Parts: sequence; C-alpha cells; structure tokens
Amino acid sequence: MKQFFNSRNTNSDSPPSPGGNVTLNGPTKNSAFNTGSGSSTVYNHDPADAILITKLTDALLESQQGSQAVQLSVREKDAQIRDLTRTIRDLGTISKGQGTFALKAQGILTNIAQHQKLVDVELATNLASLTADYEQQRIRDDRVAAQLYRGRGALVFATNAHESLSHYKRATELDSEELDGWNQLGHLQSRLGELDDAIASYQKIESLATDVQHRAIAYGNLGNIYRIRGELSTAEGYYRKSLAIEKKLDHREGMASAYGRVIFTKLVVNWIRPVTTGINLGRYFKR
Repeated sequence: MKQFFNSRNTNSDSPPSPGGNVTLNGPTKNSAFNTGSGSSTVYNHDPADAILITKLTDALLESQQGSQAVQLSVREKDAQIRDLTRTIRDLGTISKGQGTFALKAQGILTNIAQHQKLVDVELATNLASLTADYEQQRIRDDRVAAQLYRGRGALVFATNAHESLSHYKRATELDSEELDGWNQLGHLQSRLGELDDAIASYQKIESLATDVQHRAIAYGNLGNIYRIRGELSTAEGYYRKSLAIEKKLDHREGMASAYGRVIFTKLVVNWIRPVTTGINLGRYFKR
C-alpha cells in the first residue's frame, strides 16, 4: 500500500478548530522549504523541483486572492502543495523516458521553469492533455496516472471544488490505496455538502490505514461530518475514538484538538441542541 505523508507543521500552526478537517500527516526525512504563505512547509526530494514548486505556489497564492477562492488552512495548503510536489516529481520521472510522452513531460517542466506568470493555469492545461494521453496508453502505471490527477485536483482545490473533486475521484479509482487521495476527496465532498460520500471516503481511510495516527485523523474527520449532520452523539463517539488514539501515542497536539472537539460537542448536546431542534447545526461551527 502506497502512503506518503508530510510531517506536521511546526511553525505557527495551531491545532485545528473543532470544525476543521484534518489532513493526513506523518514522519519524513526529506528536505523542507517554505511555500511562501509564512507558515506552510513542503517536504521534497530534489532541490531543483523545489524551485518549480515555489513558482507554482506563488502563482496559486495570486490566483486564490479572488472572491471565489476558499480560504485554506495551513494544513490544507500543505496537502495542496504536497500533491503538486509529487506531481512534479512524477513528471520528472516520465521525462527521463523515451518517446513523445516523455517529450511532453519535459516540455511541461521547461514551461514552468521559463515562465513567471500564470504557470498554474498553463500547468492545468498541460496536465489535462498529458493525463488524457497517458490513460490511452496500453501499458501504463495507474499510480502515476492517479498522481497526475491529484496534481490537477490540487491546482483548483481552492478555486473550483467541483472540478477538483472530479480529479480526486478519478485518482482514487486509479489508485484506491493512496490515503491522501481519499482524504482530499472527503474534504471536497464535505465542502460541497455531499456528506454521505464524505463519510464513505473517510471510512475508506479507516479501513486502509496501517498507522493508528492516520486512523485517528479519519475518526476526527468522521466526527466533523456527523456533527454537521446534527448527529452529535455519533460525532462525539468518533471524537472520543480519535482522542483515545492520540492519548495512547502521547501526541499533545492531537490530544488538544480531540479534547476540544469532545468538549465542544458536549456543550452543544447539553446547551444548544434543546433549543435548536430542526436547525442545521453546521452553521454554528467554523467549517
């Protein structure tokens, strides 16, 4: 089972709010560089790739200034840039091959390196062409194709949730064991109100996870969905499952987050719920 997780941010990243979705994280020994947001860190193998990712990050930050863009948390930015980093890495691998497909990948990387503006828009267009060609190949590695789709999803994660969801959904079809793809898909489904589908995505992580911390994150996100649906007892149950794992791991940040969610949900059950029957409680929480 392929799993790639970046380390938890150790800069100015505070524990998520009781309503915030959580991205998958884990240890890595790769080198790190700042994404330009002031607090988001990316882990990457190749310093040359880091230059390309920095240019992409700058372009994304500029494009996300529009009114239609969703304001991403630090961890969401980390997940977005992580998928782009892996996409650049796979493009580099493809470019070392032979034939027209390798030449296309080389052209995409060269285009990013040589241009200063709208590199995210051009990359989206080029990846669309590349993935279409890649899927037509008789012999291909579906995991590579899945990463290309995750890259496409990451490019529009903040600006076009429907398009991003379609790319992440295709990625999970091509590589059903990559946990980050399911996690991002669940976040997008939650954002779009597709709560049953989000539950299924997070449950997929729960069933695939071999690291108990990743299972704890899945429980926390499942708790978020049930809280939004107003099923507070079920939400509290998932939060307590997450808390139990975080306590066992002695992970203080995770414990603080899980404790906060348990207490907050308990307050809603005891104080808010009796006077808000029939109201969508999701609006009382920061999504």
